[in-house]
Amino acid sequence: MLAALLAVLCPLTGYAAEEEPAAETETLAEPATEQDLDEPLDEPKDEPEQAPDQAAESPVASVSVGGAVTEYAGFAAAWAAASDAGAEATITLLADATAADELVLDSGNSVIFEGGEHTLTLEKGITVGPDADPATFTLTAQSADKLTVNTGNIQGSSDLREALVGVCGGSLEVNGGSLTSATGTTVKLDAGTATVNGGSVTAGAGDSSAIVVDDIFDLGGTLTVTGGTITGQEAGVYAYGDVTVTGGAISGGMGLVSQGRGDTYAGAVKTSDLVITGGAFTGTAGAGLALADDCSAVLSGGTFTGSTYAVACLDTDPVTGLPMEQKLTVNALAATGYGFFDGANALVAVGADQKTLAGPVTVAALPPATAEPTAEPTAEPTATPVPTPTATPEPTVTPTLTPEPTATAAPTATAGPTAVPTATAPTAPATGDETGLLSATALLLGCAAGLAAVLLLRRRWEK
Repeated sequence: MLAALLAVLCPLTGYAAEEEPAAETETLAEPATEQDLDEPLDEPKDEPEQAPDQAAESPVASVSVGGAVTEYAGFAAAWAAASDAGAEATITLLADATAADELVLDSGNSVIFEGGEHTLTLEKGITVGPDADPATFTLTAQSADKLTVNTGNIQGSSDLREALVGVCGGSLEVNGGSLTSATGTTVKLDAGTATVNGGSVTAGAGDSSAIVVDDIFDLGGTLTVTGGTITGQEAGVYAYGDVTVTGGAISGGMGLVSQGRGDTYAGAVKTSDLVITGGAFTGTAGAGLALADDCSAVLSGGTFTGSTYAVACLDTDPVTGLPMEQKLTVNALAATGYGFFDGANALVAVGADQKTLAGPVTVAALPPATAEPTAEPTAEPTATPVPTPTATPEPTVTPTLTPEPTATAAPTATAGPTAVPTATAPTAPATGDETGLLSATALLLGCAAGLAAVLLLRRRWEK
């Protein structure tokens, strides 16, 4: 019995002895894992360390020149490649990007910006064209540099030097997308051209204008607006240069301010030419359209709305408050054959001072009854033709034979029958005196024929 009991207990004891070392093995496995940290078995911990490096290498922009496309990890490198390509280049944003340094386009290139849905943030802005310093810049120093914005958003930080985009002899064309400054001016045009066909140009906080045409030295700064939206704080557009507007919406404290350059250049005082054929102008704290000094304006379209006046000819500088010599009147602004109409399509009377016009008003062609009379025709009126009376034809007279004459002289006519002449009727109908003459002639011919017949009969009778 003792042997049988030992046989049963020994296997159980052995099982327990085997289980205890297993537990110890699990306990010893922890320090063993710590010693193996440098071995390849711990691969998952290496992946988070590689992710930042991979993100840094992702391209933010691509540059296309002549069909060849190159991607760049930084926007500065992409801009340098596009601006120095020597041919038209298209720079496309592949992600949001920031440019810490000023971007310059002055090598005679044309750069097209396609931002898509992405945003480019500028800390120092973009300069298109050479420096517009009047000491070195001349009227002939225009540049072929051109920046075209089609899509995307270009915005400026609060550290902008002067403007988001400065055009200094080159050209800017906005067809879409948006240009927005955090503070200050959005587009400053010293020389060259700026054209807004679409998209938006918006000024940030502060006493700023969306577009300033700062052509005080007559360097050729010209702004053309055919569409899009221009929104400023002080003004949508503040111009010392030439401006043409055919469409779009311009708004600000004052919609559009246009005034003479105020200085003499090349011995003459320069004027700013303003031509408006369409568009909407809104002044939230002043006039929709304000003009001053030597501005020359011709309006044949457009709608003007202001908190004070729709249109005003200023005698005080809206920025400095200094008096200005005012040479304009509202009546002189509309083109020949055009006038100012209210919402009911009625002509709006100009203020008593001839300097202001209440609104909103729209410039449109005058109706025919109001328009200036045209020159009278020089041609004399056509006389009414007087009917020509038709002469009544005289009756045909049949000649009556008279008794034979007693004269003894014989006729000298030759022997043989003599043909009686027959009168030929005229081919065209005769009227008036001609008809009478023909009738008399016919009568004489008839008498002559009768006389000839009598003489012929007498001669035969005598024989």
